[in-house]
Amino acid sequence: MNGPRVLLFGGLLLCTRVPFLFLVRWKEARIGLSMKQLEFTHTTPLHQDADGTIRLKGSRVTLETLVGALKRGDTPEQIQEGFPSLSLAQVSAAIAWYFNNQVDADNYLNQRAVEAETFRHQIESRPEYAAFRLMIRQRREQ
Repeated sequence: MNGPRVLLFGGLLLCTRVPFLFLVRWKEARIGLSMKQLEFTHTTPLHQDADGTIRLKGSRVTLETLVGALKRGDTPEQIQEGFPSLSLAQVSAAIAWYFNNQVDADNYLNQRAVEAETFRHQIESRPEYAAFRLMIRQRREQ
């Protein structure tokens, strides 16, 4: 497995030389963690994937992305403009679910942030990562 890989994890774009097998093993280990299954009514436009990720139904947009935009001060209309595949009703209903279930949602978001940070540290501690970063720095200096 030569060359860098680009991975999208929890809203983070990671470029590394991590072997695919490492990623698969990490994902398997993560699935084994006690990720609380949250409850959604049939009218809530959210669902939780098998790996625990909460997304808006019919899209790849995560709850982390939606709440992050909301906390930055984006309005529901601005969020919807950023994700044209979503309707304003979907965005508004997901925000309403977040506010009505804020304790559980924030616990979920905090757990995801810890997992993302742990994963980032695991990747950055690999010797291949340091060599790849050095190579990128050298190319930028040229």
